[in-house]
Amino acid sequence: MITDYDGLLNKTYRELREFAEIYVVGVSGGADSTLVACICSEAAQNNKLGIEPSDCVLGVLMPNFENDAIFTSTGEKLVNTLNINNILLPITNVANEYNFLLKHTFIDFKSEIAFNKTIPDDITKFNTGNMLSRCRMTMLYSIAAKYTILLYKKYGKYFRVRVIGTDNLSENYIAYFTKYGDGGVDMNPIVELFKSEVYELLDYFKENGLISEDLINRVPSAGLWEGQTDENELGITYSELEYAIRRSLGMKILETPSDILNKDLVSRVNTMHDINSHKNEPIPYIQLRDFCE
Repeated sequence: MITDYDGLLNKTYRELREFAEIYVVGVSGGADSTLVACICSEAAQNNKLGIEPSDCVLGVLMPNFENDAIFTSTGEKLVNTLNINNILLPITNVANEYNFLLKHTFIDFKSEIAFNKTIPDDITKFNTGNMLSRCRMTMLYSIAAKYTILLYKKYGKYFRVRVIGTDNLSENYIAYFTKYGDGGVDMNPIVELFKSEVYELLDYFKENGLISEDLINRVPSAGLWEGQTDENELGITYSELEYAIRRSLGMKILETPSDILNKDLVSRVNTMHDINSHKNEPIPYIQLRDFCE
C-alpha cells in the first residue's frame, strides 16, 4: 500500500530525469505500460533541456493479432491523452515469418538442421509467446536508435534515449517475463511496486485528471496469444501472489485473500522464484585473464 504518493512520484521523476532525457515505452493498453507512460510523461514536463515534453516520450504500439484491437485502441487513446509521440508498429508479419521458419525446421540430431521438414509437434504457445516478446524488444531498441537520429535532426544534439520497462514487483519476484524480451530494458521504474500498487497509482492519476477510467485495464494480460490472461497462465491471482511474496520477504501482511485454501501457496510461489531466478541474474562469465598476458 502506498503511503506517500507525492514522495514516491517525485523520487521516480527525479531518477528518471537523471537516467535519461528521452523515454521509449512499449504501450500495450495494459495497466503496467499505462502507468509507466504516465510516469514518463509527467517526468518530461517542465524539463530544462529545451525539449518539447511531447518529444521526450515515445509510445510504441506493437499489436499482433486481430483481437489486439482492444489493446491498440486503448493505447492510442492513452498516447493522445498524454500528448506524447507515438508509433503504431504491427508485428504480425514478423511473427508469422518467425513461426513459419520454426514450423518448417526439423532438427536431425544424426546430421544437421534440415529445412522444409515439418516438426511433428506444434510449437508451444509459450515458445511462440516468448518469441513475440523478443520481437517487441528488438523493435523497441531499433525504434529508439532511429528516434535518436530524428531528435538530433530536430534539436541539433544527441540525447540519452532509453527503453523503459514495465515490470512490477509481483511479476519480477517470480520472473514472470521473457528473458531478453520484455525483460530486456534499460530501466524498470516500477519494479518495486506490487500489482495492487500499480492500480493505486493509476487511480491516483485518474483522480488528478491525467487519465480516465477507461484507460485502466483491470484484466492483466501480456497479449501474447488470443485469450491469454496473466492469472490464468500463472494459476494464481495477483492478490494471492502478493500475499505469498509478502510472507516470503517478511513484509507486512495487509490482507489475506479470502480464496486462499492451498497451504502450499507460498511454497509454490517460491518455487517459481527459484526456477526463474536466472532471468534476474547478471550474465555469467569465466575469468580467464590468469591464463593470458
